[in-house]
This record gives sequence, C-alpha cells and structure tokens, in this order.
Amino acid sequence: MDNNTKPTQPQPEDAQDMDEVIVEDVTPAETDDVQVDQPVEDDSTEAVDLEEAIKPSTEGIEEAPTTEDGKLEEVDLGDETPEEDDEEEKPERVPFEAAGSLNIIGLENMINSYMGDLEKVQDQIKAQNQMLKDALENDAEYMELQKKATDINKAKKTVKDKLVKDPALSVVQQKIDELKFEIKDIRDAISGYVEQYYEQSGLRQITGADGEIHEIITSVKLVKKRV
Repeated sequence: MDNNTKPTQPQPEDAQDMDEVIVEDVTPAETDDVQVDQPVEDDSTEAVDLEEAIKPSTEGIEEAPTTEDGKLEEVDLGDETPEEDDEEEKPERVPFEAAGSLNIIGLENMINSYMGDLEKVQDQIKAQNQMLKDALENDAEYMELQKKATDINKAKKTVKDKLVKDPALSVVQQKIDELKFEIKDIRDAISGYVEQYYEQSGLRQITGADGEIHEIITSVKLVKKRV
C-alpha cells in the first residue's frame, strides 16, 4: 500500500444507502439509449409534416364558416325545400294498362296523384289564357276587329230571331228542337243497354244490324260530391 494514500474512513450503513440512492438518481441512462429514442413531441411534429405533405391542395376553395369553438357554423337555408323531396313523396306514375297490378291503396294513391296533376295543369292553362287575353286586349287593331265582330254577331242574331218568328220557319225550328231531344233519349237508351250487354257478356264489341262492328268504350268521371 502507498503511504501517501489516505485510509478510507468507514461510513455508517445509512450513509452508504444514501450514496447508493443518490448515485441511482443522478446516474443518466445509457448514452446509446438516449441518442436513439426521440422525444414524443418530435415524432408528432414529423407526423404532422407528413400529413401536410400528402394533403390535397385547397387553394381557391372557400373554407366553410366556423364558430369560435371550431365547430361548423350552421347556414340558414330558408324555407326552401329541395324539389327531390316532393318527388320522393309523390307516387310513381303507372300506365293505365298496368293498373291491374295495383291494389286498392295503390289505385287510390294513383287517382289522387293524377287529380293533383290535373289541377296543376288546369291552373297553368288558366294563367296562359290570361296572358294571351291581356296581350290581345293591348293590341289596338285586334280590339277594333273584335268590336266589329261583336256588332256583327248581335246584328245576325237580331235578323235570325226576326225570321224565326215567321210561322213557317217557326214550325221548322220547333221540329229541330224535338229531334234533338229524341236523339238524346235514344243515346241514353243505347248506353243503358250496352252497359248491361257488357256486364253480362264481358265482350267489348257488338255487331250492328248492318254487319259493322262497334266497339264498347266505358267512360267514368270523377266529380266532387254535392253536399
């Protein structure tokens, strides 16, 4: 042993334990581990940069408005309803020839759908007729001719009424009126008999006395019920 070296003084067990604890706290981890491991924040930064690099360009695209907390701001679209919503609720039209494939509910829905379409078309015709009438009434030449035509019709009716008062022509006019009523009665009778013929035979054709074939056509109308 070297005489210049000072003898090491023995330390209490508590002091040795303390030295060991201090050494463990201040001893850094292995140098290689520290150099390899990257801070968490560095990894997140690299991930963000990579995402930005592959993100598609939004240049020229207006960003949606957002509120202070970052949520999308609600946009007031008003009371406008997309047309496709109405079209989805409206039943699809079915050709009349294929009506046999519908049940009672389907037929009722189809009738109501066509009734709505009929009302819309009638309103459109009324509006178009009004536009045409306004345009014609604003034309001076047309209105002048219209006035002349009205005057001519009044004059013609006056002359006709005067001629019909003649006894000979009065009899002819009366006969014409009687024949018109008779024709109406005959047609009503034919319709009644043809309806019974169709109900009993199920046929839609009938051969006339002259050998000519007549087709039976049924006509049904839908009108509002009178209260």
